[in-house]
Amino acid sequence: MRTERTLLVGGMCLYLAACVGFGHSEPRTLGRVSDAAIPGNRNVLLAATPTLLRYAESPRIEADTEIAIANYDAIAGTATDHASQSEALRRAAYLRIRKAEETADIQSLPDAIASYSRLLRDMPDDPNNDLALYQLARAYQVMGDAEQAESALRTLQQRYPTSALVDDAVFRLAELEFLRGEYAQAATDYRNVLSRGPQGRFHEMARYKLGWAEYRQNHYREAIRLFGEILEQDLGADVPHRTAQLEQVVEPGRLPWVRDALKVTSLSLAALGGGSALASVYGPPEQEPRYAPLLYTALAEQLLEQERYSDAAEAYAHFAQRHPRHPLAPEYHSHQIAVNQNAGFVQATAEAMMGFVERYAPGAPYWSDREPTSQSQTELREYLSTLGRHFHGTAQQLAATDGSPAAIRSNYLAAARWYQRFLDIFPQDTVAAETEYLLAESYAAAERNDQAARHFLRAAYEYPGFDKAAVSAYSAIVLLQKLVQDETQPALQQALRRQTIQASLQLADQFPTHAQWNPVMLRTAEELAQLGNWEQVVIVARRILDRSGNDADIMAKSRILLADALFANGDFAAAEDAYAQLLGTGDAQQNAETLERVAVSIYRQGEAAVKARQPRAAASHFLRIAKRTPQSRWRTDAEFNAAAALLSLDDYAAAEPVLESVVWRDPENPLVSEARRRLAIVYEQQNKLGPAASAYSGVASDPRFDATMRREAAWKSARLFDQAGQPEAATSAYASYVRVYPVPLDNALAARGRLAELSRDALGNMQAYSRWLEEIISTEQRAGGLRDDSSRERAAQAALELGRLEAARASSLKIRPPIERSIISRKQQTERALAWLQKAADARIVGISPAATYALGVAYADLAKALINAQLPAGLPPLEAEAFAVLLEEQAYPLEERAIALYESNLQQLRANIWGPWIHRSAQALAEIVPAKYAKREQLAEYYDGAS
Repeated sequence: MRTERTLLVGGMCLYLAACVGFGHSEPRTLGRVSDAAIPGNRNVLLAATPTLLRYAESPRIEADTEIAIANYDAIAGTATDHASQSEALRRAAYLRIRKAEETADIQSLPDAIASYSRLLRDMPDDPNNDLALYQLARAYQVMGDAEQAESALRTLQQRYPTSALVDDAVFRLAELEFLRGEYAQAATDYRNVLSRGPQGRFHEMARYKLGWAEYRQNHYREAIRLFGEILEQDLGADVPHRTAQLEQVVEPGRLPWVRDALKVTSLSLAALGGGSALASVYGPPEQEPRYAPLLYTALAEQLLEQERYSDAAEAYAHFAQRHPRHPLAPEYHSHQIAVNQNAGFVQATAEAMMGFVERYAPGAPYWSDREPTSQSQTELREYLSTLGRHFHGTAQQLAATDGSPAAIRSNYLAAARWYQRFLDIFPQDTVAAETEYLLAESYAAAERNDQAARHFLRAAYEYPGFDKAAVSAYSAIVLLQKLVQDETQPALQQALRRQTIQASLQLADQFPTHAQWNPVMLRTAEELAQLGNWEQVVIVARRILDRSGNDADIMAKSRILLADALFANGDFAAAEDAYAQLLGTGDAQQNAETLERVAVSIYRQGEAAVKARQPRAAASHFLRIAKRTPQSRWRTDAEFNAAAALLSLDDYAAAEPVLESVVWRDPENPLVSEARRRLAIVYEQQNKLGPAASAYSGVASDPRFDATMRREAAWKSARLFDQAGQPEAATSAYASYVRVYPVPLDNALAARGRLAELSRDALGNMQAYSRWLEEIISTEQRAGGLRDDSSRERAAQAALELGRLEAARASSLKIRPPIERSIISRKQQTERALAWLQKAADARIVGISPAATYALGVAYADLAKALINAQLPAGLPPLEAEAFAVLLEEQAYPLEERAIALYESNLQQLRANIWGPWIHRSAQALAEIVPAKYAKREQLAEYYDGAS
């Protein structure tokens, strides 16, 4: 403030110095405001120094002020008339004031003040007192006594309201108040000046300073209005939008006024909030002043000067937002971006750039009625490139600092979006290839492998001369291979595999010196194999093998693929040779695998021969496996098929050792079961009954066959052992059969019958013989609905055999003392025989019932005969012996009668025209027992005739 005060005093002195007047010949003003007295940075005080006036120097006349003052003092002291004295005082005072202003020596100012005070006191009605008050104020101001100066000016204003000096006085009062910071009072006085009309010399300056006074009171809207009047006045029709262009369109004398008006308006808008304040100050965009673009620019520049960078950027942004169709909208949007960028506001810069792209890219609504400008397209290109790299770099930085995976992925995808936008708009740009590559990298880092692969392929093949083409081509292949591995849908996986193959072959053709050429081609051959495109596998594998410099592993794998492809193409002989060439080139495991491939190649040749209906050739191929690759897992299958081929030729002798090899060399192989069955047939066909029986026994115990086949094999095994004359084996086989297979009933009974026979005839085991006969009967009785005439006949025959066996045992028991016990034993045994025989007789089966009936008669007759011929106890008296014999005869007689009845029942069969050996024997028995009745042949014939 002290500086302001000093400058003001100096300025006032300089200004008043211009008012050297003697009488009324001098202008009655404080000074002349030169036409060049304008706001500026040299002699004029601006915002902090309220006076805006400067003196205009006039040509100086060389004079001696001290002499002039002395002369005027002398006149004032000697003059006798009042007018001369007052004028001398006035002139001397004026010169003292001017001297003080010129020399800064204020020692004479008290005399000047005293002179003007004396004049005002002694001549209160002097018409020149308005000038005296004005000069007095001038002296006080030079002295630095602002209060006295203001008092003098107030007195002038009040006493001489019509004086020509009032405008100057009021303006000076306002300036003094402004200097003291009494802005409200200063504003009132500035308005007083303005109220006198625009014709006043201080009207424009008062308006200017009133604007400052309102600004200092924070009356920003009023300040904006006042300075707006200056701008409207001094800005012509062609208003620039840049402050630097003002010199080209504003008159030089008015340029400082315009700059200051813009400055205070900008400061006011900044104080009101910046760019958003224009809406509240002016209302809708269409109500903004015609110089609005310039105002937005000035505001932004002012905010930048205040280092309010974000507000400056917002000022530019508000113009573009409030005037979205304005031709300058893209430029102001770019200014917003530049401010943010220069200030280091990364996020704000990116957001502004994104907004620019959305608003001003080709095809945006902004360009609906105009063509995009080259400047906007240049900026658009720069922003798109910057956005892509910004998000790309952010993602990489996050990845390097263990940032959130979601954030990393999001930034990579954002980078990809802007790279893609760049390519959509500038597809032929000089950096399009590099952008395509960065786009692919971004997608790859975001794990969008399908999109990454597609753009790597574009970078590799659609931009001739691109220095990263080879790298891009390989990157695409790596990603496609990963997609193949990750895909779970078979159809999609196959499609991806084909795409990978195409990309790999393209790399092989376009970049033959690529460091990964060999691995890529090997993988391609493998992928082709996965697709079953074996013809292509052959081509690719041979390309690899024809290339020098491949390492041993790649060569070996390529040979394997070639052999596999030849194999898959059906060229098995060539495949066999190809595999054979690999033998000995690897370790033990690899050689073993190669041997297996040799074996399978031979095997397929055998299959081809089978298909061609060349069984002998097929067998030869199959048998070569055992000779060339004896340890191969294919050997068993091959020998089995060789045997099948030989059997189709009925060459049992040749098939026998092959099947034996299958059965005995590899017992756990699933083919062994069928091989054993076929071997059984081979043995049987060659009448090797024992081996055949053993083979069938193995089939019977093999769970791989169904129950029917196992049962038939068990039966055949028993029969063949039987036929081979191996009773023990046959007995074991039959016994095993009847334990497992209760049906069919016929076989079950036949097996038991044969077991009975073998036990009796071959083994001499009569106990077992009886047991098996009993099993025939019990088995048949339990068979329920399965029983038939055949089964009943078997059971009846068994009962007959059991009865005869028991009868023979009874016949061997003689009746001898102790007679009672002997008779009991004989009767019990006979009863057992009778029971079985009766069972057989009751079956009523021709050929069995007569035999059983006859056997019953024989059993009764034999018991009767045994009683009659019983050995009597020794020492019996004759009479007792006779009585005892009579008693035995009496017991024998009913038995004999029973025998006769049984024999006669057999003869009754004659009535049914049934005749047989047992009926004949019954007749013979009757002839012996009852000769009187049956001994004569005529009577038997007669009886037979009667029966008929």
